[in-house]
Amino acid sequence: MEKREEIGSKAFNQEFLGNPVDEESQIFNPEEFIYYNESDLDGKELEFYAAVDFAMGKTRGDYSGITTLAKNTSTGDLLRGRLVS
Repeated sequence: MEKREEIGSKAFNQEFLGNPVDEESQIFNPEEFIYYNESDLDGKELEFYAAVDFAMGKTRGDYSGITTLAKNTSTGDLLRGRLVS
């Protein structure tokens, strides 16, 4: 962690972790994620949403992605389902 302090978190993430996102400005903080099992959702009032990103590019390595979200209507919490690519 000395290297992170020496060069800063953005450069450290980009150069050593292959993740060019600055921890201070990222929208989602993985340390705040709460993981759940499907059984944890039993009896909850949920609204489901889906998003699709079609791979329309002509270059190789362009993948489609599909994800689902569930919103707990009583708490407003968002739950991400499986990501498929």
